[in-house]
Amino acid sequence: MTDLLIENARVVDGTGAPWFRGAVSVDDGGIEAVHRGPPRDVDAETTVDADGRVVCPGFIDTHSHSDLELFEDPTLAPKLRQGITTEILGQDGFSMAPMYRDGGAEEWAKQLGALAGRADVDWTWGSVADYFDAVEGNGIAPNVALLVGHGTVRFDVLGMDDRAPTDDELDEMADLVTEALEDGAVGFSTGLIYTPCTYADTDEVRELAARLGPYGRPFVAHVRSEGRWIWEALDEFVDIGADENVPLHLS
Repeated sequence: MTDLLIENARVVDGTGAPWFRGAVSVDDGGIEAVHRGPPRDVDAETTVDADGRVVCPGFIDTHSHSDLELFEDPTLAPKLRQGITTEILGQDGFSMAPMYRDGGAEEWAKQLGALAGRADVDWTWGSVADYFDAVEGNGIAPNVALLVGHGTVRFDVLGMDDRAPTDDELDEMADLVTEALEDGAVGFSTGLIYTPCTYADTDEVRELAARLGPYGRPFVAHVRSEGRWIWEALDEFVDIGADENVPLHLS
């Protein structure tokens, strides 16, 4: 017996094909079958009449700042009500991990306040893997993925200093990017109009983005200008992607 049958729906299957009248059966937490027209020979514990409403795959918020909000509202109920079931965190160079700097968590949380809010969080994690464990342990409803933030690794090594890193410091920052990718980060982000990312020159950004190469994961950037210098900002971004052979996504 199937757990759930949603019938009399306008089914949008996510392939780009036109919607069709049909039904979706769900069993053991996953989609068992998508039916065109009325389902046949389906015995379900619970049947829901969609009454012509749309049934479709969950939407992905590809630019989410819910990194800390997940601890305040683990269901992210306003997002779920819009059909959003996946959050891509760590945008604009601001991820919650890795964070190993002594006393850095509180200062970093304040720095993030305008984008990520000021959740009352017991910051127990250091690595990206630890952050995932903390989020999952809070009983979240949505799926989450994370970009490792340029600002985060820079702050971890240099604090909020407005200066270029030494070679050793840059290596340390790049190693943090690699560690995060090994822990499951889906890419690397920067926000070159936000401190401390804005303190970085092109060579620094390129060195960090280069760590994406072996993983085939994207470099996601809020570029340096959205006005007068937009073309120069885009040139910098595209050149890094071409030089390091990494996929690009413009925030």
